[in-house]
Amino acid sequence: MGQKGFSLIELVITIGVISILLSIATLEFNKYMTKSHIESQVKMMYSDIMNARAEALMQKSDRSIKVDTTPKVFSVHPSSDGSGTPLLQRTLKFPLDSDHGNPVAFDTRGVASIAKAICVGANGNPAAVDSIIISETRIQLGKRQTGGACDNAHIDAK
Repeated sequence: MGQKGFSLIELVITIGVISILLSIATLEFNKYMTKSHIESQVKMMYSDIMNARAEALMQKSDRSIKVDTTPKVFSVHPSSDGSGTPLLQRTLKFPLDSDHGNPVAFDTRGVASIAKAICVGANGNPAAVDSIIISETRIQLGKRQTGGACDNAHIDAK
């Protein structure tokens, strides 16, 4: 007696295996998308900070970077104290964490007024780069150590 087709048990097992594989793939895809979006936000902010520093140097006028953690806003201002109408303002998707509330000002030589760390996303996120370290003469990307605070001591520069 030759059988053609599938039995009900074979069909149910196949559908079960496919649904398990799809759920695992969906979880991994969501993790990958979160990682990608955090890295994108950090690199965009890094680019904006580098541009503000270059403008301060080339145009011989002060620029400041202001990070507001509550409304998740990042802005570039044409003054050293962060006042006035922003030249650039971005509303961000992921929360920001910063070790100082003061704006970072770049003088006409492109030197930052204070050292500052800016971290994006929750601690322990999957992104390879989730932080920006600003020192007086250098701006670097980094990764915050798991369980560490958002300060220069707990960020590994990349």
